[in-house]
Amino acid sequence: MLLLTLPLQQQMLNDNFLQSVTSLICNKTGIKIRPEDHSSLLKKIRRRVQSLKLKDELEYLELLTSRSRESKAEWDNLIGLITTGESYFFRDRGQIKLIQEHLLPDLIEKRQAQRTLNILSAGCSTGEEVYSLAIIIKENFPELDNWDVNLVGIDLNREAINKALQGIYPDWSFRGVENRYRLAYFRRQKAGWQIINSLKHRVSFRQCNLVEDDLYFFTSGAIDLIICRNVFIYFDRDKISLVLRKFIDLLRAGGYLLTGHTEMQEQDTTPLIALSYAESLVYQKPEDVPMQIGILNSPTPTVPLTNFKELGKQKLSEGLYHETIEYCTSWLNLNPQDEEAELFLAQAYANRGQYKEAEAVCYRVLEKNHLAVPFLHILAHIAEETGQKAEAKEYLRRSILIDPNFVPAYLDLIALHLSDQEYSTAAKLLFTIKSMSNSQLIHYQAQVYTIENLIKNFCADRG
Repeated sequence: MLLLTLPLQQQMLNDNFLQSVTSLICNKTGIKIRPEDHSSLLKKIRRRVQSLKLKDELEYLELLTSRSRESKAEWDNLIGLITTGESYFFRDRGQIKLIQEHLLPDLIEKRQAQRTLNILSAGCSTGEEVYSLAIIIKENFPELDNWDVNLVGIDLNREAINKALQGIYPDWSFRGVENRYRLAYFRRQKAGWQIINSLKHRVSFRQCNLVEDDLYFFTSGAIDLIICRNVFIYFDRDKISLVLRKFIDLLRAGGYLLTGHTEMQEQDTTPLIALSYAESLVYQKPEDVPMQIGILNSPTPTVPLTNFKELGKQKLSEGLYHETIEYCTSWLNLNPQDEEAELFLAQAYANRGQYKEAEAVCYRVLEKNHLAVPFLHILAHIAEETGQKAEAKEYLRRSILIDPNFVPAYLDLIALHLSDQEYSTAAKLLFTIKSMSNSQLIHYQAQVYTIENLIKNFCADRG
């Protein structure tokens, strides 16, 4: 009989618990927890177990599966731990342009007789998207002042909805946004920038679970535009299909569904028609579709996946890191061994300051290929940015050990030694670089020259 050691027994218990809790989360919310996030989730849950003074994780699982008021409150807490509230005003300028120049003018023309317009932002986070729409309508469509316009934002995260209702935002929510918007539609408060009341009264927010809840606040076939961006990338495929059926039922004939750029891949979007604009793909409900959605037919053609990695690379070079993450994530879902796409993804996360996500990508690749120097290089940059110089130096040394001709690692390591006034070590590394061929140094001559002068000046000062 094989006896299990205590660590192995504990690991098996952890694995069984994680399988149960991630399955429960997926069934209730649609959110699919990735295996690389299991360890982080377990730590968060253990902190909740301690905070609630429960006996163990199994008692916590029992709490989640009960139908008590305490269970509902804990689900709100757990959802706050597993969802990201990252948003900002006028996010994805391409899709904003599409809404302003194509979708809204078309809908306004169609609804002239009724003079009503219903717009739903599903997964609205802290409200920036909804208020952005209110600003677009205010500035570009004054005729809607006399219409019945309903702008509704819904989100699973109760804390995010509470922030949306407050309508107060930090400077970071306005990144890349012209200052005139802030001056015209917000008032400076101690806590941040508060949306003006005339716009605040135009919108409404409510907590809603897209998977479990009936979207009762709109009747079937009443919504003109549904915006659901950067939600389905976290969802289980079957749950996306479930929510999509709800959206199709809610859309008015001729209404539009706008999602993230790659979120509908391999989904049956029947009977919606996929319309391709320069800014984005958008889905429209045909005018002649009956309200009751029956048996599904053949899937609507989707955009081929073959270009997503190249699109991600292009967006990375343009500094559009969120779009890079979308494209590369979709590519990797079908091409999980593509190391170059993983590199683009890690760089995008790191450049956005999402260091934990960038590290997770790097560790995932290095686990399969410990010689993947570019990922060690990214980890070195993250370590330096977070004040961990010793770790940064170690990552760079490992990079050089694996690839003695990897010039960027030498340059970064020299810079770290110079910042610590370790000039002799820096000089030795510089000597190694200068012994390389010109073809290897062709892109780094200016940096080598600057470092050489710094070291010379230091030596001259010492006499």
